[in-house]
Amino acid sequence: MRVCALALGIAVTGPALAEQAALRAVSAVKYLPSEVLFEPADADEAVRKTVRLRLVAAELADQTRYGFEAIEPDFLALCEGEGLRIVANFAPNAHEVVVSVSSAAVPFGDSVPNVVQYFDVFTIIDGTCVWGGL
Repeated sequence: MRVCALALGIAVTGPALAEQAALRAVSAVKYLPSEVLFEPADADEAVRKTVRLRLVAAELADQTRYGFEAIEPDFLALCEGEGLRIVANFAPNAHEVVVSVSSAAVPFGDSVPNVVQYFDVFTIIDGTCVWGGL
């Protein structure tokens, strides 16, 4: 199984996360890569259909300054930047990228009080991210 790389680092959780460069998007929020998940989970690269790009940005806790409206353009930028790079390198037949951002690291599928979480879904069409309309 290959390890997924983001920017110059390895996409992992825990202490190595601090070594990763922050990703900046339209809003200038600094997003730290948290993890990348593939669906089906243990499939070979050719079988992976969905890429889940999970990012953390403490600034999102400030809903007055960084509410959804302020960061909404970031989702497309993150999909077209990191999302498509991951697809190209680790899931060439994927047809969907889910970009998730939160104000703190949260286990996949969990909801934690006082932690802001947003996500958006994109379909990959001709090498571009097309908003899924959530």
